[in-house]
Amino acid sequence: MYHPLQGHPEFLELKNTGAEILNLSGVKISEGIRFTFPEGFQLAPGAFVVLAGDADTFTDQFPDLTLGGVYDGRLSNSSEKIELINSLAKPFLSVTYSDQPPWPSTADGRGFSLVPKLADPDTEQSDPNNWRASATPGGSPGHNDLPPDIKPAWITEVLAHSDPPSVDSVEIHNPNAAALDLSHWFLSDDWSEPAKYTIPEETILSPGGYIVFTEEQFNADNNGFALDSHGDQVFLFSADANGKLTGFSDGFTFGASENGVTFGRLVTGNGQAQYPAQSRPSLGLPNIGPKVGPIVINEIHYHPQGAGPEFVELKNITQQTVLLYDPQHPRNTWHMGGIDFQFPTGTSIHPGGLLIITNAEPSDFGSHYVIPENVPVLGPFLGSLQDSGERLELLKPDEPDTDSGGSEIVPYIVIDAVRYNDNPPWPSEPDGNGPSLEKLKPKRHGNDSANWRTSPGGPSPGVENMGNRPPRVMAGVDQVIETESLPVSVHLSGMVNDDANPDFPTVKTSWSLSNNQTTVIFTNSGKLQTTAELFGLGKHTFSLTVDDAQYTVSDELTVEIKRAPMERTFIATGSEWRYLDNGSNQRTKWRARLFDDTKWKEGPAQLGYGDNGEKTELSFGGNSSNKHVTSYFRHAFEVTTPTGVISLEAALVRDDGAAAYLNGKEILRSNMPQGNIRYDTLASLTVGGEEESAFQPFTVDPILLVEGKNVIAVEVHQTSRTSSDISFDFELRGKGSGENQPPKVLPFNDLTLAWPSPIKLEVQVSDDALPSTPGQLAMRWKLKSGPGTVTLIDDRLGVTAPMHIGHSRRHRGATTASFSEPGTYVLIFVADDGKAQSMRE
Repeated sequence: MYHPLQGHPEFLELKNTGAEILNLSGVKISEGIRFTFPEGFQLAPGAFVVLAGDADTFTDQFPDLTLGGVYDGRLSNSSEKIELINSLAKPFLSVTYSDQPPWPSTADGRGFSLVPKLADPDTEQSDPNNWRASATPGGSPGHNDLPPDIKPAWITEVLAHSDPPSVDSVEIHNPNAAALDLSHWFLSDDWSEPAKYTIPEETILSPGGYIVFTEEQFNADNNGFALDSHGDQVFLFSADANGKLTGFSDGFTFGASENGVTFGRLVTGNGQAQYPAQSRPSLGLPNIGPKVGPIVINEIHYHPQGAGPEFVELKNITQQTVLLYDPQHPRNTWHMGGIDFQFPTGTSIHPGGLLIITNAEPSDFGSHYVIPENVPVLGPFLGSLQDSGERLELLKPDEPDTDSGGSEIVPYIVIDAVRYNDNPPWPSEPDGNGPSLEKLKPKRHGNDSANWRTSPGGPSPGVENMGNRPPRVMAGVDQVIETESLPVSVHLSGMVNDDANPDFPTVKTSWSLSNNQTTVIFTNSGKLQTTAELFGLGKHTFSLTVDDAQYTVSDELTVEIKRAPMERTFIATGSEWRYLDNGSNQRTKWRARLFDDTKWKEGPAQLGYGDNGEKTELSFGGNSSNKHVTSYFRHAFEVTTPTGVISLEAALVRDDGAAAYLNGKEILRSNMPQGNIRYDTLASLTVGGEEESAFQPFTVDPILLVEGKNVIAVEVHQTSRTSSDISFDFELRGKGSGENQPPKVLPFNDLTLAWPSPIKLEVQVSDDALPSTPGQLAMRWKLKSGPGTVTLIDDRLGVTAPMHIGHSRRHRGATTASFSEPGTYVLIFVADDGKAQSMRE
């Protein structure tokens, strides 16, 4: 009871409709009114608890009823949400009521309360169609409200825009099996003022019968009410002979109407009453049915998956072009309510045609869908399609008119409307799971969930809902593959979704490599799951094309083939070194790459003396009290492609200190002082124990490498001229492309057969993917000798081709050769990696 009569109590009644006792301890009502159930409060199965805003007023009217509690605040007289929150602060029950149609008007200050139509409802609490006014004034707190003994009557058709001799009219229907006395009931165009027209005494409506009241009756002498063609409302109220409302009401609000077009009651498949424009008037008789078209809402994609665009698709269901503007007033264009879209001047839809409105830029929409060229795409609309559902209206401008103040207005007529939802009975799949809502048959009434379905195979903008639609194809995820050899095996795994339209039952798929980027062989290019052999480094674009005999669509993925860095050892531990151990002053020239060290001694590491583990023993000069301070070491190594080396890691054994150089550039100073290093410069600290033979790691910048000969030069220094020992070893490793090797082509067997039969030529070839540029094999067959000419035809693709090859570990590539004359022919297969060639006869 949200709006009681003056001096009467408002209240809220709750009922336990379950079979278990409910513990309501700590349950709160926090919206509008505020109340918390005390600790230990329980509600038995089938029991009621009533809360009121004023205990004294409630007890005065209902002295025999125990009040369950008093809440703070007041229930709104207009509209409010009442929500119950459990002790964990989670809402578990709510209802949002209103004083506006189609909620019962007699509950709005006329003495009646709102009660559910079912005693134990299991329905959507905020749906006004599940509520009615109480059977008696004052309501029935603490009890099930008994169904009213008043039999219903429905307003079933209304004419609000008429020219003589027609007049505005209201039709009332008796749906009962018994006659219905309408005496003293009210008709009104304002549900807040029921008593504008009183139905005369002894107005008896026969079972299943109809009665029509015209403006000559309900507006006689302008004392009643008149219906407004720009939009109005009409309601029927039950009342007694004293003019007192008895609780029942029925009616609806309507928008602008076309001249001579009525609104009629229609009960949809889920039991809800609607009042769409009728295909033609039938006052006094059963309704003919709703007017549909000429343009209908045909598809709605309100909650796309991911970042896809929203759209609404319209369809012209007539055989004439429909202008989406008033040709007499071209600036008055059609409008799409709900998404707030005004159609551009000059827009039209051809007979049977489709039109799309999207929230994306029209130029971008085609990147998401295959749209036929004759289907316009308009947008972007400024509003949004609500994920939880909303009402969409397609509105047409009527002839301009004037309002009561003399100003010009443009009435807008509802041509089609859909109140979609994401809850049953509407399908849930379009709510963010990919599909759209599609109308089953365009000429059916649109505002009924029974006439809509989930789109099969995804949205179909620009395509007939029940017709064939383009397949959806996904080539897969981009790949990056590292390899040390060619060919590279690439696993391709595509996906195709098709609507299985019986007129186009077969879907053909085909993989291809775009732009002939390199040689490729498919195990089976016609299968979604297949393997491709690639003979080149770099980025390669594969295209998966799908054809259902009407539409051809494709998707791409990129496969990048990289040369895997090889572990390379440029200088191994224990390598041979040229060395100088005579104590001389070599200054700095000895460090240079091209320094002539051919007169130096040579021996394997470890080099040194004093530790008994040296492979090459150095000289200290013969005087243990005046040993050489410095020993010199050099090692040369070759690098063919220095740019292919991406990293260098070095390690040094030094006792005591050392400085190392690559091609004359210092790369390490270990246990040595700053500044210039001379031949008699002493190491900083004495090295002993495990450190004497431990490798000290460090990195080297590979940019110092040059093509051809490279040299590591190391000088090892003692801490004193009486040092007991010296140790030296060195290693240099890196990652890079390695040395190019020629392609490998396995030998052929000579073949003999009867001319003119063709011969299948099979090839097995591999390569190390070097050099990195070009990073692919160029392969071809050529004729060395023979009496005639040779034509090579690929036996799988059926096109003239220079060759096709395969890897011995994967499969054989085969080319069919045909010969112009019989005889002996010698064919040569050439594999060229850009730097080296291999040939086989």
